[in-house]
Parts: sequence; C-alpha cells; structure tokens
Amino acid sequence: MIDYIRLRLDRQEYFGEFNNPERYNLKQQVNLATGEMRNLYLGDYDRMRIEINPVSIIVRGSLHKYYNYSFHNEEQNHSDFTLNQLTAAIKRLSERLKFEPEDAIIQNIEFAVNIELSCNVRSFLHNNLLMMNGDEVSQIKDYGDLGLLKRFEYANYEIKVYDKGSQYQLNKNLLRLEIKTRRSTFVTGKNKWSLNDLVRPEILNGLREKLIKQVNKLWIFDDMSNVSYENEKDEKALLEFTNPNYWKQRNSGKRNTTYYTRVDKFKDLMAKYDLDNLKKEILEKVAKKSLELIN
Repeated sequence: MIDYIRLRLDRQEYFGEFNNPERYNLKQQVNLATGEMRNLYLGDYDRMRIEINPVSIIVRGSLHKYYNYSFHNEEQNHSDFTLNQLTAAIKRLSERLKFEPEDAIIQNIEFAVNIELSCNVRSFLHNNLLMMNGDEVSQIKDYGDLGLLKRFEYANYEIKVYDKGSQYQLNKNLLRLEIKTRRSTFVTGKNKWSLNDLVRPEILNGLREKLIKQVNKLWIFDDMSNVSYENEKDEKALLEFTNPNYWKQRNSGKRNTTYYTRVDKFKDLMAKYDLDNLKKEILEKVAKKSLELIN
C-alpha cells in the first residue's frame, strides 16, 4: 500500500555517511546564471534519489519499486506490496544507506492500491468517473497504449486514478487509486512520523481508512444506455447530473443548500436506477485489497 516516500535526515549527523560521490553518484549543482558551485549535491542509489542540501539530506523514491528492484531486479509497482515486503524494504534501505529508520522523518508519502476491475479501465476512466466530491478533474493525461490518468488536486493532497494495467502492458484491467500528500499533515496531523512508524498497525490502518474515505468521494456511475426510466423528469435529471458542465456552473460560487439538495438527488437517482454498482465494486475491492496489504 505504501509507495513513494520523501525522507529527511539531519545533515550534521549523516553527512559523513552520505558524502561518498562514487557510491551515491553525487554531482554538485551549479548556478547556471553565475557559474557558482552550489552547496547542493544530487545522487541516487538503487533507484532512490538522494539530495544533500545545506540543512538536510533527502532520500526519496518509491519503496515499492525499490523493493522490487533490490530483491527481484524488477522495475515496477503493479504487484501487491505487502507489510512483510515493506518491512524488508525499510530494513534493507536503512542498512545500505547506513541510517537509523527512526531518524528518517517523513515529509511526503504516497499510498495506493491496484485492483482488478470487471470492466475496461480506459472505458471506466473516460465514461464512468465523473468528479470528486463535486470538484472537476484537475488533469487528464492520455498516454495512448500506456493508459489514461485522471488527477484531482487539493491543497494538502492529490488523488490519481489511472490504468496501471496498460502502463505495464499487462493483460488485465488493473486500476490504480493513489493518494500523494502535498503536506504530510494531511495524514500525520500535528505529529511527526519516522520511517519506523510506517509498519505500526495504527498508522497503516489510518492510511487505509484515509484511502477508503477519499475513494468514496469519487463520483462514479454505471453505463446508462439501457436504463428504463420511470419518467422523463428522472431521465432529464440524470442526464444533467452526469454532465460535468452542469456542476461546473454551480461551483462558481459558494455551495449552498440547493447545491447539496441536488447532490442528494443525484445519489438517490443512482440508487433508484441501480447505477452505483461500479462504485460499490471499487469500494469493496479497495477495502479488501488494502486490508490484505497491511496484515
């Protein structure tokens, strides 16, 4: 469930360990305007990025990919990433980079699940994923044969929903739902988390609950081509409610009681005409998969 991580280490304490240009492929950065050498070094180790700046040492990258590369010489994160594998990745990374996991403070984190859908993922993303909590899609990226991605951006986090199966040319409908923090407080609150904390049950359960909660905010509806409407009013309402422009026009100002009444009406019509099966499927599979990964 854990993927990308950004860790901060104290420069004064760990500079001696990381000041190894050959081992970490370190390169000093240059101010292109003045030609002056900067007190900034960038490097890498086993696909993890390393930065030595004037105040700290940053280690960042995908723990999932690190595990697969380090243990299996594979560069992918479409497989499941279990708690045992996470624990092994943390142990190996900290031992090889020679730092104590409790000293590595988490600045940003990404957590996600890959689930198999009962339908084509590209079709789902294009036709069935409408909005998130009434907010428009922030970004759509079409990578052709490598899949489609929709991103919803907020101040403290972003959520990406995309075609993981096509990304890796897999013969299955693999959907990825992924949250990346922009501020660690989105998940940590007022607390500071270290790399050690990521294997604590209460931390993993909290991330799981956060993921399920955000996925539940996605507006997802089934195909409506074969719906038998009871009346024209319901048909007209559903056609309006499944049009992003309808909500865009009503998001221009402060959301009021009328807005939320329409949202409730949309949900009621979805249930009435049995158009929430995809949403139920995704929530059920996210809940099940995330529980498997943290135990």
